[in-house]
Amino acid sequence: MNLNGKKVVVFGLGVSGMGALRFLKDKEVTLWAINQGEPSSWADFEEVSTITSALNCISESDPKALELCEKADLVILSPGIPRDHKVLSKCGAPIWSEIELAFHFAKAPIIAVTGTNGKTTSVSFLDHLLRGIGKKVFTGGNIGVAFCDHIRSNEEVDYILLELSSFQLESTFEFKPDIAVLLNIFPNHGERYSENDDYAKAKFNISNKMDKDGTLIFDSANEQVNKWGESFVGTKVPVQTNDTEGIKAHLKGMISLDQFKLPGIHNKINLDFCLEVLNALNLLEGNAELVQKGIDSFTGVSHRIEYVPSSESFDIYNDAKSTNWDATMTAISSMDDFDKDLVLILGGKLRGHNDEPPLKAEAFFKQKVKKVFLIGESANLLEKKLSDWVPCLNVGTLEECAIELKKEKFTGIVLLSPAFPSFDQFKNYVERGNAFKSLFD
Repeated sequence: MNLNGKKVVVFGLGVSGMGALRFLKDKEVTLWAINQGEPSSWADFEEVSTITSALNCISESDPKALELCEKADLVILSPGIPRDHKVLSKCGAPIWSEIELAFHFAKAPIIAVTGTNGKTTSVSFLDHLLRGIGKKVFTGGNIGVAFCDHIRSNEEVDYILLELSSFQLESTFEFKPDIAVLLNIFPNHGERYSENDDYAKAKFNISNKMDKDGTLIFDSANEQVNKWGESFVGTKVPVQTNDTEGIKAHLKGMISLDQFKLPGIHNKINLDFCLEVLNALNLLEGNAELVQKGIDSFTGVSHRIEYVPSSESFDIYNDAKSTNWDATMTAISSMDDFDKDLVLILGGKLRGHNDEPPLKAEAFFKQKVKKVFLIGESANLLEKKLSDWVPCLNVGTLEECAIELKKEKFTGIVLLSPAFPSFDQFKNYVERGNAFKSLFD
């Protein structure tokens, strides 16, 4: 792709925006950066100003930002910024995600994974298995390193493995993975999508440009996903995620689960998707011993049903990454493996959509949860909704949760699985999870 002479605006300077800027500085383009706040206050202003010059750093509240996007040949948009942002209202140029930009320069086969829940665990697991087989892999996108940073490095790899969010996929147009994986779809990101159909359509962008040579691995238990998957023109690999016994039988026909360390049926489903990817790459046959070794040695990812060692009288699991009801209910179900009383820590920033627990939650909570500690902005709403189902304690903060638990000398399982974003009290879910773990050092 030839970018020479183009006027390019990078709007939003998170991980992906900074990756795009670093990549574009090596191209013969005229480059501007737009971000929230006065440029001198930007976290990476020093680096950005050396790439674009300080004069080309513009606050999104500056009227010039609107003019720049109107005159640009290309806009690279941060996934955190909606496409209908007022700064883009007069933009006639293509508006791409950093994923779309990097794709045009990629040189290795691409495996792209999306879904509401399980993306990070599945991608991390797949990375672990591929490396265990001896393959060189770049893993990034919505996890870790920006895709553009990999392209800029010129590192030769066997596979590019991408975790992709709906926000990233919204702004992909020619993106064409060799293997696409859709793990599941549940209502999510009510702050961005008023209709679940819009959210699903963003996810479905993952396969828009794929052809008969591509492979699509998808959740066939979801009617909406299955209809989309069945219309795919290439190789279709449906995974019946609601058939738990079928999943277990399928796995046991390929590998041993004796040393599998991740709790819950959802993690066995994640493993099944990973093995289907290896099968599509023709890497299962002949690598049985290495694959088994990888399965036995994988311990999961931080902040996703992560066991927290401590000297407390109770067991502790950190699931700070769960920011929607389905993720939290999945985490709760995974605790069934231990047959102990469960205290749940729930709450965070209100989204404006899908904040109230779903109808199925009442029986679920009554059956599986002994007590709920409520934190954050959503605590008052949740107290009204949940207190008739299960004992609730509106403590407000994680610190107060720890004080109460130690005072009560609880002896079961304590699970932080908030079901809400972290931004009311923390910078992100990582900060929330680390704060939680630090309370039990």
